[in-house]
Formats: sequence, C-alpha cells, structure tokens
Amino acid sequence: MASGFHDQLLCLMLKEGGFRIGELLCLHIKDLDFGQEEVYVRFRPGNENQTRAKSDTAENALFIFLPR
Repeated sequence: MASGFHDQLLCLMLKEGGFRIGELLCLHIKDLDFGQEEVYVRFRPGNENQTRAKSDTAENALFIFLPR
C-alpha cells in the first residue's frame, strides 16, 4: 500500500495516466506545462508509442502536488 501523498500520486499516474514507471521517474520540471496543465513525455530511446496521460484526474493530481 502506498504511503504518503507522493506514493499515492505515483500510483495514480501509473493507473489513470497510462504512464510507465520509467516515464514517471524520468520526468523533469521542464516536462510540465503549468499554464496548460500538461505533462510532456519526451522522446527517449525505447518509448516507441510516446505514451500520454489518459486521465484528467491523474494530471490534476500532479499539478496539485507540485509547487508552482
């Protein structure tokens, strides 16, 4: 069971966002657009289908957690 908001956020992004664990762990602040509330999965070797978030719930949780 996830403990703390950070762990819950990671689980939510995996389940609702359609991210792979490696994509989440490699996110950088520059991959987040706070104005548009979008997460960019940049092309990295091995990410052939360029996964995108599938749920507003997951993205909203991410932007609530991160300081602006």
